[in-house]
Amino acid sequence: MTCSSCQKAETSPIPAYLIIDSTRIVCQQDQGNGSHDIAGVQVFANQEFIGNFLFPARIPILKSGLVALSINPMIRINGASSQFTVFRTLNTLDTSVLLEATKETHLSAAFRFKSNAQIDWQEDFEDQSSTLVPLSRQKGDTAYMAQETLRGASTWVYRVDFEDSDTTKKIDLGSFRNFMGWPKDGTEIFLEFDIRCDVPVQLALRRKSAGNSSYVPYLLLNKTGNQWKRFYCNLVYEVSGQAPDTEFQILFSADKLNSETGSLGFALDNIRLSYLN
Repeated sequence: MTCSSCQKAETSPIPAYLIIDSTRIVCQQDQGNGSHDIAGVQVFANQEFIGNFLFPARIPILKSGLVALSINPMIRINGASSQFTVFRTLNTLDTSVLLEATKETHLSAAFRFKSNAQIDWQEDFEDQSSTLVPLSRQKGDTAYMAQETLRGASTWVYRVDFEDSDTTKKIDLGSFRNFMGWPKDGTEIFLEFDIRCDVPVQLALRRKSAGNSSYVPYLLLNKTGNQWKRFYCNLVYEVSGQAPDTEFQILFSADKLNSETGSLGFALDNIRLSYLN
């Protein structure tokens, strides 16, 4: 016969909490600027996987004392709210913090590009020149550099305007150079950029190899409601398995429909393409 009142009650472990107050990217001169939209983190504590957490996050950790943390930055792919991945061209942040049950510990996370990260294209237009150029500008199209406010700061951007008087109301922009040497073995290739668009914009690749050329649509960017939005795109599937001599050009195309009225267009800024060598 047992007495339930004499049994010890089981108690649940009490976690400590990690709060990541801010994130930033520290860049070298040839890596572009620190513009980013890191959406969350992947956390390990004493080499144990804790989980993936989107911001804002209050991260429970069932450990106390001096704890070794490894933190990976996570990004949204293609602007989708449900598609997240580790941004693997950035280093893991390794640090140690003192944790105590029920208490909150605050941390500011700074990430850097890995030593074997290749930055193949970075363009922020701050020198008022552009490595993004019109490929099919028609009469009435206007493509130019202008100053706008992005993340609370004045910045130079590349802007396209369609006026009601435009005859064709369509434009193709492309990277000035064709890129060669991208890894074709399944390595992730991240293209990131800020965009503000009043019309849908088609992101695509032009592939050239052995005299053949193909146009590969990647992502249709919907209107952003006059707000700036940062996109991260993984080009691995469009590049993997291609011939060694394949060249790639990145394209941004837009078409203002005849039914749309008013001065509409789009603007781009802070373009960066990176992968691991």
